[in-house]
Amino acid sequence: MNQLRLVKIIFVLLFLVAESVFSAGITLIRIPEVLLRETSTIEIQWQEPIQAKMKFGLSSGNYSLETMASGTGKLSFMAADEGMSPGVYYCIISSGSLSSMEFKLIIESTTAPYLRSPVNNTVIATSMPTFRWDPVVGVPFYHLILSDQPVELQEDENGELLLNGGNIIWQVITPNTSVVYGETDPSGFFQGLNQNAPPIMANINYNWIVLNNYGNHPALSSIVQAGVSSFRLSLDSSLPAPALQSPAAHVDISAAKIVFKWSSVPGAAAYRLLLSETIEQEGSTSSYILWNPVTTDTFIELQARAFLKGANYSWRVVALDQSGHGVASPIRKFAYKVPNATLHIHTFRSDHSSLPRVELRITPVDGSSELSNLLTTDSGVLDQLVQPGEYTVFAAKTEYADTLATIAVEAGETANVNLVLRKLIQLISGEVIDQTSTPLPGATVYLQEFQKALAKSATTDIQGRFSILLVPGTWFIRAEKIGYTHSDTLTVSLGSGQKAVLPSRLKLVENSARLAGFVKTTNGIPIVNCRIVAASEKYEFSAKTDFNGRFDLELLAGQWVVYAEKDGFVRSTGRTVRLTPGQSLNLSPDIILDNNAAIVSGI
Repeated sequence: MNQLRLVKIIFVLLFLVAESVFSAGITLIRIPEVLLRETSTIEIQWQEPIQAKMKFGLSSGNYSLETMASGTGKLSFMAADEGMSPGVYYCIISSGSLSSMEFKLIIESTTAPYLRSPVNNTVIATSMPTFRWDPVVGVPFYHLILSDQPVELQEDENGELLLNGGNIIWQVITPNTSVVYGETDPSGFFQGLNQNAPPIMANINYNWIVLNNYGNHPALSSIVQAGVSSFRLSLDSSLPAPALQSPAAHVDISAAKIVFKWSSVPGAAAYRLLLSETIEQEGSTSSYILWNPVTTDTFIELQARAFLKGANYSWRVVALDQSGHGVASPIRKFAYKVPNATLHIHTFRSDHSSLPRVELRITPVDGSSELSNLLTTDSGVLDQLVQPGEYTVFAAKTEYADTLATIAVEAGETANVNLVLRKLIQLISGEVIDQTSTPLPGATVYLQEFQKALAKSATTDIQGRFSILLVPGTWFIRAEKIGYTHSDTLTVSLGSGQKAVLPSRLKLVENSARLAGFVKTTNGIPIVNCRIVAASEKYEFSAKTDFNGRFDLELLAGQWVVYAEKDGFVRSTGRTVRLTPGQSLNLSPDIILDNNAAIVSGI
């Protein structure tokens, strides 16, 4: 009995010591940060030598389920064995009163969205098609890619998606299962390049695909796809195609400036130049529009040395008529011959293991500019051609602290840029509700660090909840959603290693109204794909006109200044309107745009 009592005392003391040692919680060492399949073996490691299980649920802070499997310092299981069907799961490692920070596991679906319309190999009659597809269970977002050239999709031996032959002209990431061509990208990632989407034109075979996306960011797009769907436009412009004059086809150019010239087209309101770069990266060869200015002249000059690198390019010119429809010239190609250098970028975790799919922004101190953000691959690597010079490379990934490095590289050199991103362990979570205290999904929560430029955002899940990992500091937090007044701003101080729950829920009050109308030329012709902007002191919303020149904007009640803008036209004078809650107002008279504009616009 005495020995048994001694064993019990020792056990209790050991338990108390363990509770004391691990009172700070369970420290995660390794979690999967790629998209997983139901048949994947998932392994999670933590620092403390204690036995634990994983608890999980479909919204932040809600861990109603737990794994049957358990482990000491490590947990290994198959998603299907634990009832984890495709979706995004919020998880913790838990043992008694101890738990880890919340983390996400993404189980990707093997089912791709079925593309409904435009139907494959059909001819459509509108230059502003609505793309529609079927939802996939467990998938929160969808990534649509549109190309004006044939595109081929393949998967390499490492499971990476290879895209060949396409010329990407428009992309969006959306939670919906439909989107109208030319709409602003809801994710904001492609917003800059989508601002002036080229018109859909006859005699071009368009190809589109939709990928499952699990985080409102291209880094979380799945390689699962159902193939490419194509369509053509039957509606042709009355204009002839412009004839390209210079540069000549298949020439080598090294001049600091390139002047693009083409023939005048009678009746054209303006011309749009589409310049694309051919990119070869890890087995993929495709092209992307990197410059799309609009002018009423028949020439335009590019400061090539500032924007191009030693690579292959293609260009074409679109003549735009008064309604906004266009007709394109044939494509010409040229090579820009300047000395190149290579930035070999590798992104790592703190333990120096490769960190995949990190967003990169390359800014020249003295060199050539990149006009869009980039992503490292699943192996955490990106080789980027640049002109010789000095560059700042900024790296960002959800749940990691941002980092940057500045590096100089000379002609013919390869500069290794190793970026280590530190895993964040400070978490803020909360809930967004409407005026009836009902959870509000799809709201955007903005977080701004006090007296610093650092800003983050998160989207509420189906339960109206959100969670985000941040650096320690004082954060201002508010929520917004179209059709609702924004919430009050809350202030939260976040210490090192701390979990913080908002002291109160962020409340949005529904306050929506609608504004509709038409945009026409001075001759009464409807203007297609015209951008309508409604601006107030705090907000700016925009929409595009349809085939009939009609627009429909969902706005907050209040006073707005409304104007219209379109390539080749003079921007309309701002018109002030006042909307009351629940009102639907048809703007009268119609907005009229004058196309006698001498302009140059672009990115």
